[in-house]
Amino acid sequence: KRMGFCATFKQLETVEIDVYDHSPFPAPITYRMHRVNPILFLDGGAAQSSANVQKYTIALSESERGSHILEIFRNGEQVVDSPVLIQVNSRECVGSLEPDDAGNCIQYDFQKFIMFYIVFGFLPVL
Repeated sequence: KRMGFCATFKQLETVEIDVYDHSPFPAPITYRMHRVNPILFLDGGAAQSSANVQKYTIALSESERGSHILEIFRNGEQVVDSPVLIQVNSRECVGSLEPDDAGNCIQYDFQKFIMFYIVFGFLPVL
């Protein structure tokens, strides 16, 4: 469904989205994905085609958390149900590690955050 949620996945996780072309004439399927706000184009490319089925697979992996718009094109024109929303959530890290904006699991020094809170009265945004 146009602008409906198509997929939800975690940072750096790969998700595959299948696109079916019912036309008897094969045409290139391409895509691009960008963040909802602010608009920043993150990725684009050609979908991989399966032989004789006209099923195309788009493999996505993203580190930026939040909502993204995925636009799908057939022969340069947007397909009927495009664009769709993709939600990227924080990845899971082991132990006391936390994911950063790039999807890396890192150790935050919480003593610095507590000292910052005591001095300034609020916590910095991670």
